Amino acid sequence: MIITVKKEAKKLTNVLYFFYNDEECLYVGESGVTLYDRCFVHTNKEKSEPWFNEGNKVIIISLGQINDERESTKEREALEGVFILTNKPKYNKKG
Repeated sequence: MIITVKKEAKKLTNVLYFFYNDEECLYVGESGVTLYDRCFVHTNKEKSEPWFNEGNKVIIISLGQINDERESTKEREALEGVFILTNKPKYNKKG
């Protein structure tokens, strides 16, 4: 299963992602690029964040192809906000 997650993290774009430690939601994020790029290649590397290191479970929701970058960003940010409000993640600053 970990191998599958790593593969999916390298190929899925336009995603919402959730880092958990067991049942505790640590962080909810969104990205137009792959989760792998966001965590390891992005200028502010997420891999140094406490939620990344404390997490033992990652959930990725793919929102499908991006047809209009601006609209896709708005959709991701709106969904991210809803998930932050409902999951109350430990490390999110939004919400």
